[in-house]
Amino acid sequence: MNPIVYLGKMTFMCVICLLAFTGCSTTLETVHSDMSAELKSVDLQKTRLVVNNATPGRADSNGTLYELSGIYLSNCIKDIVSNFNPSVKLMQQELTEDETLRKLKENKDVDYLIFAKINNWEDHATEWNGVPDRININIKLYEIATDKVLAQEHFKSTSKWATLGGDHPQDMLAQPLSDIFKKWFGKDIAINPEDYPCETKILKSDY
Repeated sequence: MNPIVYLGKMTFMCVICLLAFTGCSTTLETVHSDMSAELKSVDLQKTRLVVNNATPGRADSNGTLYELSGIYLSNCIKDIVSNFNPSVKLMQQELTEDETLRKLKENKDVDYLIFAKINNWEDHATEWNGVPDRININIKLYEIATDKVLAQEHFKSTSKWATLGGDHPQDMLAQPLSDIFKKWFGKDIAINPEDYPCETKILKSDY
């Protein structure tokens, strides 16, 4: 075979392989990560812990409101955290950060709060238009008695563009959430993100 033709074919194959690899991978970016030294002395597995009912998120690109996005996120957090603290609760009321802290302080029956906020939530027909799904999430861990933030995470995730359909923003939640809570709880529990599709449409509230 002509060396030039052979080199051209090899270059083409390398480009195809590279595109296939990158196109099939979801990208995750940690924007901010912080954990106080005080958290290391807290056994979150034995505390009274509650998760907020997150407010639904909008798309930065066009302002579309995704009504179920907050439920997806809150349920996913509760399901994964229950691996570490089986007694974790999920709030029924959808409140602001300040309202949530004030309510829990008044009730005096919760020690710590996991408060999640959706900054951006975009669900696109990626298989048709090539526009990837995107999420942008903030999560904080509060000590209720002091209003102190013991840990916080801010992450972004972008879906793969090589998809056959059926992929959604909630599919990108389980992996980063699992990593975050392993760090916060100080336990490397085996969690398979595929076991947490994060697509339950009914809020699993019990608080």
